[in-house]
Amino acid sequence: MKKHRFSILLLIAAIGIVVAVELLAPRPLDWTTSYALDDKNPFGSKVLYDLLRDIFPGRPVRVSYETLYESRDTLRQGNYLFIGDAFDPGKEDLNLLLKLVSDGSHAFIAAGRLGEELEDTLNCRTRTYFSFSDTVSANLTDPKLAEKRPFQFRKIGAVFGFQVADSTRKIAWQVLGLNQVEEPNFVRIPWGRGWFYLQCMPQVYTNYNMLAGRNIAYIERTLSYLPVQPVYWDELYKGNIRDLQTPLRFLILTPPLRWALYLTMAALLLFMAFEAKRRQRIIPVIRPLPNSTLGFTQTVGRLYYQHRDHKNMAEKKIAWFLDHLRSQYFIRTADFDDELYNRLHAKTGIAREEIVGLFGLIRQIRSQATISEEQLLRLSQKTDKFTEASLSGNKK
Repeated sequence: MKKHRFSILLLIAAIGIVVAVELLAPRPLDWTTSYALDDKNPFGSKVLYDLLRDIFPGRPVRVSYETLYESRDTLRQGNYLFIGDAFDPGKEDLNLLLKLVSDGSHAFIAAGRLGEELEDTLNCRTRTYFSFSDTVSANLTDPKLAEKRPFQFRKIGAVFGFQVADSTRKIAWQVLGLNQVEEPNFVRIPWGRGWFYLQCMPQVYTNYNMLAGRNIAYIERTLSYLPVQPVYWDELYKGNIRDLQTPLRFLILTPPLRWALYLTMAALLLFMAFEAKRRQRIIPVIRPLPNSTLGFTQTVGRLYYQHRDHKNMAEKKIAWFLDHLRSQYFIRTADFDDELYNRLHAKTGIAREEIVGLFGLIRQIRSQATISEEQLLRLSQKTDKFTEASLSGNKK
């Protein structure tokens, strides 16, 4: 233990220095677009989530981390808010959302891209224009809600708008807002007894843009189209947020817990480095299994010898010999004829007379009901001699 003391102290000192640097260094801003309700970074949506209780006073705000279909038993009439870079629910989820809206609910979707099925259903798709500036403007069409000077939103590198997906179908939407090139960027579409509200600039609803200038008024006015009823806030359909809804995400996003996790992992590594080797058990020596083939052969031989069943032994010897010919030389052994003898002579190099004599003996043994020990011995010698001669001939 003494020889590792210096290494342990050095490692602890290094960890202490890293912890001190991490705690004293200024935290960089995370500009990732998460739209998460608990994210205080610029492109989180904590400000909007906290504002919902003022926009919809006296109404509950329920948060969902599941798909619509998974939470179908708890869904009731209300306002369903979906904010993310893309909104592309599965077929079952979309059908359930369409039914909820048809029954009187309202769906507010702020997304730069819509799923293909949703676009076909509502006959509306998003359109994107490149912008040379990171600032885009937007305004509302209702004179009571519009501003003389459009609202300005920063850190948005493109201009988003809506266009008709299929020009042959009747346009059902109502334009509620325009972007800086006078194209619709905020529309509503009737569906049964409810409405779909579509806004194609989700970055507008993040902390950074809501706290800039007069922009919070734009958010309040767009949401004012929704009736005062229970709100269902989605935390799943945000592109990549589903994979992060784990306890590990909470640990990593909370600095004290994150460092507790790192220190625990470092302690485990120290334990493995200095304790695991000491406590390792001796690996036992596993002896190889003995080769019992010879003993088995001797036992079987004694069994046949005691019963004096020479014919049975000869039949097995003949069957083994013929199988060897078939597998080794790929020839048919059903008929003992000149074709068989000639092919064996060509493949093994053994004299044809010997081959004819061996098969004559086999034919004779097969025709008899019983055979003598001398015949069995003679058969065994001839087949073994044939096999050895053929194998040596092949090697040459």
